[in-house]
Amino acid sequence: MNAFRPRSIVFFLGFCLLLGAGAGSGAAEKIPLDKVVHPILPPVMSPELIPETRKDPVYPEKWRKLHLGGRVILQCVVEKSGSVSEAQSLLTTLRVEADCGKEPGKWAGKEAGDAIAPPEAYQDFETAALEALKRWKYRPGTNNGKPVAVFFTQIVEFSPCPKKPDSGRPQDR
Repeated sequence: MNAFRPRSIVFFLGFCLLLGAGAGSGAAEKIPLDKVVHPILPPVMSPELIPETRKDPVYPEKWRKLHLGGRVILQCVVEKSGSVSEAQSLLTTLRVEADCGKEPGKWAGKEAGDAIAPPEAYQDFETAALEALKRWKYRPGTNNGKPVAVFFTQIVEFSPCPKKPDSGRPQDR
């Protein structure tokens, strides 16, 4: 009887990532295999956002009257230089923040997955998040101490409410 082998699963996952057989493999442009590594494969270290370069994304003003807030999850490549390339939106979720955060996490819609805004709103929030991300700089990811280009996931939050001190920091993943 064969025992469960975690190493073979990790190898298979890495092999699939190298072949581009994961989600989104139908993308029009593929990043060359020799250009990017994935931080889940050791000994790769994830990039770190340089706080001084982080500027808040511009809130799409035409949606403020609907009190829309949200979260945009982006995937990008952080290059050896610390700049961002190949950025794309993975998921955008919007919510109504009518009370400006007094009830955090209150999502609009009667059922999970209900649309609360027109598709144009989702596009506007994604565009604002992508524009902000491309201006940010990172300490590059490393592989055995040497800078390398690395896939990176960044979460960008939006709120129609006035900003609280030290809030709105992006979450790294």
